[in-house]
Amino acid sequence: MDSKFKKFLIASLAGHIAVVIALNISPFWYSDDDLIIKNAIQVDVVGLPEKKKPKLPPKKADPKPKAVAPPKKEEPPKKVVDKKLKDAQESAFEKLKNWN
Repeated sequence: MDSKFKKFLIASLAGHIAVVIALNISPFWYSDDDLIIKNAIQVDVVGLPEKKKPKLPPKKADPKPKAVAPPKKEEPPKKVVDKKLKDAQESAFEKLKNWN
């Protein structure tokens, strides 16, 4: 196990050293002349285009609006109290009171 660790450690170090050398040597491959791209970049500053409203046909007048019936008042459902449920709730509440 110790020999595998040493092999992987050496391989990792060699890879890191190769990357560092490649990054440090690469600037020598390029020329030192300044690259002037002043005329290649152009920015036009203009306003946004005017938004055109679509032309809609004129609205037709409704002859007479229909009468709306008043909403019916519905009675809320009556609560059904179950005796067993109420007793179970009260006993649970008493247990909670006496818990501490």
